[in-house]
Amino acid sequence: MDLKKYKNRKDEIWLNVASSIYVLDDYINIDNSPFLWLSSIYPFLVVVFGKRVLGIIKKYSEISKTYKIIRHDCRRIKFLPNNSVDHILCSHFIEHITV
Repeated sequence: MDLKKYKNRKDEIWLNVASSIYVLDDYINIDNSPFLWLSSIYPFLVVVFGKRVLGIIKKYSEISKTYKIIRHDCRRIKFLPNNSVDHILCSHFIEHITV
């Protein structure tokens, strides 16, 4: 696996797990929001959703153009090999844990 696309300017891999719209530079921002998926078809959704939902989708659309963000189940990060991540931030993760 080529890890170069995941490395930041310090040549390290940093993850922001369950980032939501709170993305960070130099991190791979990971979130499983359906709004992230919908952001790729944002122009077509203008007439379908209300202003509040549309605003969230638009925000995901904007941040995905500037930041590294991946739609992935935050509870199962298996797309990177073991011992390849240098730093993990989980500040918005607790709501993803179910009992």
